Amino acid sequence: MRGQDAKALPLIIEALQEINIDIKDIDLISTTLGPGSFTGVRVGLSLGRGFRLALGVPLITLNCFDWIFETVREKQKYEEIYVILNSQREELFCKKYASEEQEPKLLTASEVAALITSNPTLITGDGAILVQDFVANKLNVTINPEMPKADTLIEIALKNLKTGCYNNDEPFYLRSPDITQPKQ
Repeated sequence: MRGQDAKALPLIIEALQEINIDIKDIDLISTTLGPGSFTGVRVGLSLGRGFRLALGVPLITLNCFDWIFETVREKQKYEEIYVILNSQREELFCKKYASEEQEPKLLTASEVAALITSNPTLITGDGAILVQDFVANKLNVTINPEMPKADTLIEIALKNLKTGCYNNDEPFYLRSPDITQPKQ
C-alpha cells in the first residue's frame, strides 16, 4: 500500500472507534518484525514502539515465519513445514521447520522444490502458491497459502506475556532495502 506510513495511524484510530475501544484501554501491543516490505516493517514496528512508550504497555513481537508456524494446525502430520513468504521479487522468503532449526533463506520457487524430501511436508504462507507448480508431482506435499488473521498474533502474544517471553524489537530482514543512491 503506497503511503502506508501516513495512513496506518489514522486507520488504527478508525478501527478502535468502530469497536468502541479507547486507546487508553489498550494493555498489550503486538506486531511482526518481518520479513516483509522495508517500509511496512519499519512503519509497523515504529507504531508498536510508539504505543508501547506512550501507553506504558508491553510490546510482544514475532517474526512472520514463527507467527505463521505457530498457527499451523496438526503440525504432527508433517515432518517438514516450510513457511514461504512472497517477497514481491524473484526470490521467496523461506524458513524450514523440521527436527533441526533451520535459518531463513532467500530462495527461488525451484530451489524450494529441490529441498523437498519424501517426508510428509506442508508448504504454507502467502508464497506457497508460487511453489505449487514446482511440487505438483510430489504426493507427500500439502500446499496451504492462507495467512493467519491478526487475532492469532494477539493470542500468541498473550501466551508469551504470561510466560514472560518477550522478543526483541529489531526489524527482521533477509535482504537490504531496494534503494538507489543519489547521483553526484
